[in-house]
Amino acid sequence: MVNLRSFGKAQYAFLAKETDGFGRAVRDGVARDSLKDIARRYFMYFPVEKDEMYQPTEEEMAAVNVDLAIPEIEIPEPQADESVDDYKARMAVYQTYQKALIYRREVSNITVSS
Repeated sequence: MVNLRSFGKAQYAFLAKETDGFGRAVRDGVARDSLKDIARRYFMYFPVEKDEMYQPTEEEMAAVNVDLAIPEIEIPEPQADESVDDYKARMAVYQTYQKALIYRREVSNITVSS
C-alpha cells in the first residue's frame, strides 16, 4: 500500500490520475509494465534531484516531455586527470541520489504480483 502522507498535493494528483489506467493494466495482465511507465513519468515530473516534497508549478508540469528517456545515473568511475577530492565529490552526489531513490521506493512500498 502506498503511504499517501509521503506525497504532496501535486504528487497525489498525478497518482490519482493514473488509477484508471493502472486498473485496466491489472485486468489486462500488464500491471508491471504499467507500473514501470507510471514510475518513469512520475520521476520526470518529480525528479530525485529535488526535495521529496517538491511541488512543481503548472508551467513546469506542462513543460515536461514524458516521451523522453530519463538519463541513467551511473556509478562514477575515477578519471585519470581528476583529484581524489573531485572523485569523492562526484561519488557523494551519486550516493545522495541513490539514497533518495531508496527512500522514495520505501515510502511508496508498492508490490505488484502480475
